[in-house]
Amino acid sequence: RGGPTACEFSFVLETLGSKIAAHEGEYADSDCYEILSELALLGRYELRALKLELRLAIEGVRADKFELPYRIASERTGCGFLILPVTREFHDRAFNALQSLSLASKHELELERQVGIGMWKNSEFVDVEWIFLEGGNPPDPDLEGRLAFSYPFRRVSEQRLPPIFT
Repeated sequence: RGGPTACEFSFVLETLGSKIAAHEGEYADSDCYEILSELALLGRYELRALKLELRLAIEGVRADKFELPYRIASERTGCGFLILPVTREFHDRAFNALQSLSLASKHELELERQVGIGMWKNSEFVDVEWIFLEGGNPPDPDLEGRLAFSYPFRRVSEQRLPPIFT
């Protein structure tokens, strides 16, 4: 619906739609469809939380302000979402950072699936990149050691969202 953040959420979703449309004739990028499926499984309050974090990330990118990644995880669906705002200084390493932080988040939160959303400003426009990770989380002492040495995330706070009755 309306509101000041509605267009920002639509903008981010449109980037996923554009990615699907660009590859429609060549080959099907199944990751995009998996991401759409995970978004469709979210409840209203989970979508509201994701929308808020997307808005905060876009504001950080537009201001070229360093922000730690934003994360939400749905216990109900077993999927996490990581939103990575990237400053211009780190633009050249943005995609690698998105991949490694998404993997670290998936591992730390012990999730089966993780959607990574990276945002950076390449010109006057904000670019959005999506990745989808799926699979188990076998023990990884190297990754756990790196997380213990330099923790790249905001401290996790659990928040139960109210149930939706239809």
